[in-house]
Amino acid sequence: MKHAPAKYIPGSVWHLYGQVKAAQKKGLGLELATLSVLLGPLFVIAGALGLALISTPYAEFMAGLLGVILIVVHPRVLNFLWQRLRQLQGKQASTVLHHYPLRVLLGAVVLMLLRGIVFVLIVLAFTPLTWSALSSLMSGFSVAWLLSLTIPAPAGMGVFEASAIDILHPYLSLVYSWRQ
Repeated sequence: MKHAPAKYIPGSVWHLYGQVKAAQKKGLGLELATLSVLLGPLFVIAGALGLALISTPYAEFMAGLLGVILIVVHPRVLNFLWQRLRQLQGKQASTVLHHYPLRVLLGAVVLMLLRGIVFVLIVLAFTPLTWSALSSLMSGFSVAWLLSLTIPAPAGMGVFEASAIDILHPYLSLVYSWRQ
């Protein structure tokens, strides 16, 4: 991929730009290509929020944010917003989604679940955990991953790692002993 190095620019803006250009080369218009590229991370954010709800002190806030995302990607809402945007531009209005994208949302949840399981296995290789800590570890992983996605810092800057250490320090005895 030509645009893979661009993801190291803050916010992954150039990485997303490269995806939009690739979608345009496949025949999508600029607006539709941009919408499809922006919806991808939104579904993954929804999947991460769903996993974060397992065990978090910010459950109300995250549930509200998840609810807003699930409402916005509903075909009636998304098509309404799309049609209004197109009308404001003086262009022909069309529908974007014909049915609720449950399969895409389920795929995003499975993706985040697999990432979380790998994270838990890596943590288990370094420090012993109790069964009761696994749900908090999975939730903390999801929150740290969300922060690393939404904070506009270049990839590799350690946002995920710093967030994970701070969020999960009560559960990670090895990391916690380093901080003292």
